[in-house]
Amino acid sequence: MHRQAFGRGLRAGIPVAIGYLPMAVAFGIVARSAGIGMAETTGMSVFVFAGASQFMAAELVASGVHPASIVLATLVLNFRHFLMSTHLGRSLRPGRAASLAVGFVVTDETYVVGSLQPGLTPAFFLGLGAAAWLGWVTGTLIGAAAARAIPVSPYPSC
Repeated sequence: MHRQAFGRGLRAGIPVAIGYLPMAVAFGIVARSAGIGMAETTGMSVFVFAGASQFMAAELVASGVHPASIVLATLVLNFRHFLMSTHLGRSLRPGRAASLAVGFVVTDETYVVGSLQPGLTPAFFLGLGAAAWLGWVTGTLIGAAAARAIPVSPYPSC
């Protein structure tokens, strides 16, 4: 039963993953252009998985902002995810471990797709989130690798 729900979630997440690819590629390029290493860029997508915050963090890193300020700004920017997770938690009633996993894969898109699913289960949502996460991480890897092929402009940025 859980395996089938997870599989349905994976399939439901394919359009989300496809939608994430171009933005994640762009993030990979932006992060590498900001001077963030390949491993750190990929690590941000693996462990943070919050596109708007990652773009903001890359810009703040490039500007030399203190890491604690970047973390605080990220928390503020993504506060909506806490609210979405709270709503989903009330609907799903997952166990402790599942709550952490569900909370990690809540994005604007997974929240909407999950919220529209009748009889939403933790397994379905985790499948949905796994597909979205894989799309984001894959796109980041592609963008970060592609950034090496983009020549540095001899002109200063405005």
